[in-house]
Amino acid sequence: FDLGLLGLFKRQIRTGEVVVSVLDSAGNPVEETQIVIPVTVNIWDHIGEEDGLPSNKINTIANLDDFFWLNWLNDNKEEELQNFGIWVGTDKGLAWIKDDEIKIFNQSNSDLSDNYINVIHEGPGRSIWIGTGDGLAEFDGTNWTVYDAYHSGLPDDQVTAIAIDDLGNK
Repeated sequence: FDLGLLGLFKRQIRTGEVVVSVLDSAGNPVEETQIVIPVTVNIWDHIGEEDGLPSNKINTIANLDDFFWLNWLNDNKEEELQNFGIWVGTDKGLAWIKDDEIKIFNQSNSDLSDNYINVIHEGPGRSIWIGTGDGLAEFDGTNWTVYDAYHSGLPDDQVTAIAIDDLGNK
């Protein structure tokens, strides 16, 4: 499944005030005519390879912000970190984005069996499931478990969808 996205866009909302005044003939504001208008501005920033994503070709996005992760971004200390970031699957790996930080996972630094990420799904026990072009991976924030057709009984190594029922069955 290809979302057809070329990078991501991050929205920032900024609020402020605009002061409008009537000017006299000399071009000076007439103080008693000032009007203060509250404004809200949306600012969109592009996030792509130049910012640290593994690729501009986005295949899948998952916002898993309702659970906690072990702080594997900070020397694996046993403290919990609330994840308000997003997971992004690309044709060159997996990225986790939180604020201005991007952490990349691919075949060279993790147990992912393929860098082409098709789907990301939240699993039970605070894990994420990643469907790739060469199998399925589960990541619990520290450990990776990899499944493939030969060793795990998957019908095919090309995983394009993941479903988990209320009992935790995948």
